[in-house]
Amino acid sequence: MNTITRDTIFSLETENVSKGFYGHRKQLLRVLNTALLKGEQPVLITLTFSYVLLFAAWSEAQFMQVIHTPDTLSDSQVNSIKDAKNRLGMGEGWKALIKCAFAKVPGDDVQVREKEARLIKVIEECIIPNSLLRNKIAHGQWSVALNREHTAQNADLTNQLNELDYVKIDLLFQIQQVIGFIVRDLLQSPDRGHFRFFWQHDTKLQELLSKRSSWNIDSKLATLRNRKKNVSCVKNGT
Repeated sequence: MNTITRDTIFSLETENVSKGFYGHRKQLLRVLNTALLKGEQPVLITLTFSYVLLFAAWSEAQFMQVIHTPDTLSDSQVNSIKDAKNRLGMGEGWKALIKCAFAKVPGDDVQVREKEARLIKVIEECIIPNSLLRNKIAHGQWSVALNREHTAQNADLTNQLNELDYVKIDLLFQIQQVIGFIVRDLLQSPDRGHFRFFWQHDTKLQELLSKRSSWNIDSKLATLRNRKKNVSCVKNGT
């Protein structure tokens, strides 16, 4: 792969990540919120599956965008990261990418190794479990998840399918977006930009992670109802 091809791929994936996704996300979230507020459960379930697939598509595009960042990784590194993703899944691809990115940081600072471990932990706790669920949905396992060999039901993933929550999926989008920012800084400026912006991104990341237990459909419904009530009060002058 030459530099021109790398630049072209990066440019195309950047368009997919931005123009191709945000408009669809905004529209789908609007309809999801309306269905939630109106208590339209069948519509909400259908749209939630659609949102999972939309997020999966964005996740793939963002990953490919980051690994093709111009003038950063070598061709062999890119191929190795792609191979990890293709063989072991998106989460392992991210882990391989993060390790390559942190390897660019000068020296062997203990703090740098701790940063790497922090990101790997987020991948293992958030990205990998969600990737497994997305794969089941993408392969048509909407109601019942099967094991890898298709010889038995996967009870844990089946329960997760039945408890899908678009609010939590949207939180995962935000988490992965921040991870992308951190890795891009590492790749593009491991000796300056990374040190300048890491803690700013990490603070945002930790805030999002802390909301995993409290952000859900119930909290979203309460927010939407309060917003509707406030708008009604404004219109009525009360």
